[in-house]
Amino acid sequence: MGCRNFLSLKAIVRSFVICLAFMVNLGCSGQSRLESGRQDITVFETLDYYLYYPAAYNEQPKERFPLLLFLHGGGESGAPLELIRENGPPKLLAEGKEFPFLILAPQNPHKKQWWNVRAVMELLDRIVAENRVDLDRIYLTGLSRGGNACWELAVQYPDTFAAMAVVCGMAPLPYAHWIYEGVGHNAWEQAYLEEELYNWFLQQSR
Repeated sequence: MGCRNFLSLKAIVRSFVICLAFMVNLGCSGQSRLESGRQDITVFETLDYYLYYPAAYNEQPKERFPLLLFLHGGGESGAPLELIRENGPPKLLAEGKEFPFLILAPQNPHKKQWWNVRAVMELLDRIVAENRVDLDRIYLTGLSRGGNACWELAVQYPDTFAAMAVVCGMAPLPYAHWIYEGVGHNAWEQAYLEEELYNWFLQQSR
C-alpha cells in the first residue's frame, strides 16, 4: 500500500511539472517581461495674453524696446482673461499707468496646474520675433504661483533674461521672514507699486 501511494504521488508531481513547462512554452500571461518602445507625444497649449506697447514704440520706429514678462498667481488661473488685471503691472496699466517698455502678461489656462513654462517661452519667442524687442533687456517677474514659474524659467533659460523679480514665490520656509517682514502672502500689493522696481529693471542689461 505504501509503495503504491509513493508511486502515485511521484506521478502527480511529474504530471504537474510537465504541465507547468507546457504553459511557460505557450507564453502564459503570468510571465513578466520588459519591453522598450517609443511614441511621439505632442502637447498643445493655448495661452491668452495682454501685450502692452509704450507710446514711444510708434513714435520711434527704429528703436528696440525692453520687455517685461509678468506671470500672475493661481487666483487668476483658468478664469476670464480680464481677471489678470487685478494684480501687478496689468492692474497698474488698467489704472492708466504708463511704462517705458513692453509688457507681456499671459494667462495660465489651468485653474489647478502649474505654469507650462515651455509654452510661456514659446509665446515669448514669438512676441520677440514679431516686435522690436531689445534682446539684452528682457525682464521677468511674477507673483505667487507665477513667482514659482519665474524661478523655473530662470533656471531652464538662464541666457534669456537680464533681470528677475520674484514676489511671494515659493521659498524655503526658514528664510520667509527675511523676505516678507510686516506683510503676508499678498506682498505684491505694495511691491508692484514701487517705482524703484521698474527703474531697477531698466538699469539691467544682459
